[in-house]
Amino acid sequence: MNGQPLTCVVSHPGLLQDQRITHILQVAFLAEASVRGLEDQKLWQVGREGAMLKCLSEGQPPPSYNWTRLDGPLPSGVQAEGDTLAFPPLTTEHSGTYVCHVSNELSSRDSQVVVDVLDPQDATGKRVDLVSASVVVVGVIAALLFCLLVMVVVLMSRYHRRKAQQMTQKYEEELTLTRENSIRRLHSHHSDPRNQPEESVGLRAEGHPDGLKDNSSCSVMSEEAEGRSYSTLTTVREIETQTELLSPGSGRTEEEEDQDEGIKQAMNHFVQENGTLRAKPTGNGIYINGRGHLV
Repeated sequence: MNGQPLTCVVSHPGLLQDQRITHILQVAFLAEASVRGLEDQKLWQVGREGAMLKCLSEGQPPPSYNWTRLDGPLPSGVQAEGDTLAFPPLTTEHSGTYVCHVSNELSSRDSQVVVDVLDPQDATGKRVDLVSASVVVVGVIAALLFCLLVMVVVLMSRYHRRKAQQMTQKYEEELTLTRENSIRRLHSHHSDPRNQPEESVGLRAEGHPDGLKDNSSCSVMSEEAEGRSYSTLTTVREIETQTELLSPGSGRTEEEEDQDEGIKQAMNHFVQENGTLRAKPTGNGIYINGRGHLV
């Protein structure tokens, strides 16, 4: 209401007209202070001319203005004129926090603003530094990821190699056990007289010297061998004796020579062990003479 007119009107029958008395109100006050001039902070760059700050406030009686700087005195070349603070061509030294102090007889107010004068070269350098830092960070992250990948590949390779070795060792153990079992069964088969085939008994009967003289006696011996438990084959000494009897030039008949030749061929299918002949393990039948004796 400061400065507004106030009118007093007096009316009375004794007066020819109303009397008016006007008074202008004088209200003492001090409004809040504010600083203008930094609406576009990007314009505050090194080399700019005509930069200024203006302190806005109202009061009754009219206020006075005082400019200060929080971090030190006002820079050289900066001029304070009432509510305005004028700057020379800007430099980085003009950066700081400026305070506008407004006061009158009734009260006082303060308003402050932060001025940051930008240097384009510093901004470019900061941008370059930021890019360089980003590149370095990306490189470090890539290196870490590469190292992690290498470690994973190495660990997986070692795991698969260890797994393959274990599987190979297990396979070899199973193969060894299988071979041992096969050899054990084979030895058991040859060592058990009951597992000897009937043809072996017939061969053993034919291997006797007497059997070479009489075929009927060979059959009898074969039947006797089948009647009793199977024993080991003919000794090496007896085979040598048979070989001497079957040698050429002994005056034997052609049939006996064929029989002797069959016996010699049959000897290739036996193994001498401790003076005993044992048939070599085979799954194929072999005729040793013309009469059908099969080993």
